[in-house]
Amino acid sequence: MREPHAATVLRHLKRINPKIIKVISTLQPTYRLAAIVKSIKSFSDVDEIRYATITARRIVPSLSERDIAISLNRRLAKSDPRENLGSVLSNWLEGKFRKSEFPSPPWKGSNQLKPLSSPTLIFQTAKKYENCLTDYIPYIVAGSRYFYIWQGPETAVVALENDGLIGWAVSEILGPGNKPVQKTTKNQIESILSDADFITFNNFQNLGIRWNIFP
Repeated sequence: MREPHAATVLRHLKRINPKIIKVISTLQPTYRLAAIVKSIKSFSDVDEIRYATITARRIVPSLSERDIAISLNRRLAKSDPRENLGSVLSNWLEGKFRKSEFPSPPWKGSNQLKPLSSPTLIFQTAKKYENCLTDYIPYIVAGSRYFYIWQGPETAVVALENDGLIGWAVSEILGPGNKPVQKTTKNQIESILSDADFITFNNFQNLGIRWNIFP
C-alpha cells in the first residue's frame, strides 16, 4: 500500500496477516482508516463495507466519500470488537437514513395493512423479515416505491410501485425471507388494495395486459 495513512494503520496493528493485507488492498483508499481496517477480516467484510457506503451515498448525496469514510470510521471505533460487522453497519446506516423524510404514503392503510412510513420502520421490518427493504429507501424518498406491512394471520410485506403509465400498483407480496404467501393471503390483500383503487395482479391481468412492467 502506497497511501501514507494506510501504512500508518498497518504499523499499529498487533499482528499483520499477509492475507489481510491483500483483502484490505481491495478497499477503496478513502476508506483505509484505522477502525475500518481493523474491522476487516475477510473479503466479505470489504463487500459489506462497500455496500453500506454506496447505500449511504445514495440516500445522502450531499456527503462526500471522505465524509462517509470518517463517519463510518468513528462508528466502528466506538463499537465493541465482538459485535458483528453487519450489525454495526446496519445501525450506522439507520442513523444516516434517519435524516431522510419519507413522502406521505399513497394510501393511509387499514387496521391490518399499514404503511412503512419511516426509515426506522423499514429497517425494523428488513431485520425481522430478513429481506432487502433497505435497498429501496432511495426509491421511497424519490416517490417511486412504497411498502406496507400486512398484519393478518400470515404476515407479509406489500410493495407498491408508482408507474408512469398506470399509477400506483402492487408489484410484490412476500412473506419472511421473500417467500411467497398463501393464495388466500394474497387474495385478501389484493381485495383491500383493489377497493382502495390500486392496480393489483388480478385486475391488471383482467385488462388483458401482460404483467411485465415490474422487475
